[in-house]
Amino acid sequence: MEAANPLDKDTPQKSTTEDTKQEFLYKLAYTGITHKKGYDYYVPYQVVDREMKWLKDPRGLADRVAAVLQADNPILALALIRWAHRRDISTVVAYNRLLEYCLRMKAPKAAFRFWNDMKKRGVPPNLRSYTTMLDGLAQPFPNERVKPVEIALKVYRSLRESKSGVEPNIIHTNAMLKVCWHHGDLDTLWLVAGELPENGPLAPDTYTYTTILRAISDVTQSQIAAMNQRNLEPILERRAQGIKEGKRIWSDVIYQWKKGRLALDSHLVHSMAQLLERISSCDHDIWEVFALYNQTTGLPILAKEPPMGRNQSFSKTRHESSAMKDKRVEEDIPFVDEGERLWEDKPETLAQEEGEEENFDGLFDPVVEAGDSSTQHASEKGKSAPSYLPVKNVELSMILQACMTMTQAFGVGKNYWRYLTQEEHSHSVIPDGPSYHQYLRLLRNSRSSRDVVRVIRDMMEPQGLADRKSFYIAMSCCARDRRNPNVLKYANELLDIMSKALVLPDARVLKRYVDMVLWLQQNPQFLMTLNGLNSGEGANKTDLSALGNRLKASLLTTAAENLHWHIFKLDKAVDHSLQPDQRMQDRLAQAAKSSPHAVMLGEHALIAITEMRRLLDLIKKHFSKYVASDTLAEIEKQALELRKYSGQTLTKTMRKSLIGASPSLAIELNAKGSTSPETRGPESFEDGPQSS
Repeated sequence: MEAANPLDKDTPQKSTTEDTKQEFLYKLAYTGITHKKGYDYYVPYQVVDREMKWLKDPRGLADRVAAVLQADNPILALALIRWAHRRDISTVVAYNRLLEYCLRMKAPKAAFRFWNDMKKRGVPPNLRSYTTMLDGLAQPFPNERVKPVEIALKVYRSLRESKSGVEPNIIHTNAMLKVCWHHGDLDTLWLVAGELPENGPLAPDTYTYTTILRAISDVTQSQIAAMNQRNLEPILERRAQGIKEGKRIWSDVIYQWKKGRLALDSHLVHSMAQLLERISSCDHDIWEVFALYNQTTGLPILAKEPPMGRNQSFSKTRHESSAMKDKRVEEDIPFVDEGERLWEDKPETLAQEEGEEENFDGLFDPVVEAGDSSTQHASEKGKSAPSYLPVKNVELSMILQACMTMTQAFGVGKNYWRYLTQEEHSHSVIPDGPSYHQYLRLLRNSRSSRDVVRVIRDMMEPQGLADRKSFYIAMSCCARDRRNPNVLKYANELLDIMSKALVLPDARVLKRYVDMVLWLQQNPQFLMTLNGLNSGEGANKTDLSALGNRLKASLLTTAAENLHWHIFKLDKAVDHSLQPDQRMQDRLAQAAKSSPHAVMLGEHALIAITEMRRLLDLIKKHFSKYVASDTLAEIEKQALELRKYSGQTLTKTMRKSLIGASPSLAIELNAKGSTSPETRGPESFEDGPQSS
């Protein structure tokens, strides 16, 4: 026989009130629910008794409470917990389910009330209880009056009490540090971190250091974003302070690593690299990313060391606010001092040391002995001796990001890419999609449109890694490199590759292409040297006005021809997707999860089709006499077919619909039935692409 359904007619429901879910749970924690004194939350005795007939052990109670909470009925769940407690059934696991529910409902104050209620009733929290509270308090809460860090610190402090009955673990400390990180409270973070011992089960581990480094980086970035961006001096000072705090932590990491007490992992190294890159105040900070990977992976430094920036010397003379001075005592706490002793609060010596400049020279010097092989990793040598980490795609992406941030380091980024992906040695990496995208971004910033096309054509597309993001970054590179005489050729080649790689084109790519073409059309001084245009046979080279118009007409018609196949696919996809019933939209929503490249938002498709119409109308209106009659007739036919997308009903429907490729079109693409722009004729949308 099954227990009662929590949603049946006998189940108690809260009386009419305007309380929010958080307020409701907060009041529920101190309300009697099995007697009429708390009539708002009254649970009839018969309901609770009927449930308790089947709940004889803690596991069954916890499972039932979880099911009741899943049905969003915390009143009955609390009644079951309190009634079971009276019958001497262990309720700690059931209380944990209730704590999880409160935190999931963004009600930390209610969770803390239930926490105290549990302890007052003689139910000691277990290891899971502390983890549940601390992990749950790390999430963001909409109510500004909630103080999750303060609540978490109380829970964390109670764990360290002798009467807690739970052995403290570094996992709980890491959870407490995570709360401080996610809520931007560096003061409490330094307070908690400063209490950690150097050795033993409560000594910091890699996750501890990773959390602290990410907290420094994120909090520094948020504080900088809140500053007046026109006043650079305090921004640079805050950046330099964040770098110094990160280096102070890294110095302890290296100390522990050398002693064999800490085994580095890629997450910790990546966190330090991100801190150096994101809040850097000079090129030298970014260069230290390369030095960091040289220290931890043995990767050679391919960039020349830039001179040290002002952040190395300006801290002696900077003007600190009183609030910042008060915070320095806690923010500057290292885990160990220079004498390898635990830090102790010594006010009499702190005043002397405060004026001294910390020296981090040599912080990123090599640690692994010179005779060690870079391929001899920790798993092979044991944890006692420092050893190199392997270079993976995470390191590759981070190095490329540093090259984009550093001044004039695009060439360095290309050298690293060549060294890591195209040369045979122990550091060789097989790039994944994110690494390729990061390299494409670097090429975009350096306006290397030829290299972008080569990467997609020769590397990404054969491996099936070329997706919508790839083509968008590449087309954006062409748009930035629009003064290049070959840019139109490269952009057209990208469209051709995209027609083969994707079932449906990316609307952003098509719009970016049209924007580039229109910019070239409006700047005729670049058309004379632009490859791929035909000014017309027998054209008068001395009549610059006519020559310019012919070049513009050639540019626009060439663009229209290269766009046509993509617009044809979108037009067919719209016909396939917009059907009277909802079943097609439901199927497309499901297909988007497994094949996102085959489904797109109708609003995006409408933008691409509108851009095509814009191009065709421009040709008809201003350059019709410079276009061959048969080509002009085809352009007018295409423009007429696209006029249906001007209708208000169709556009409104498309904006709230998904567009997916029809099965026949997908099969045709997979069979390589499409033709390239060079061999296609100016076919209409109704006829589809012609075979070559």
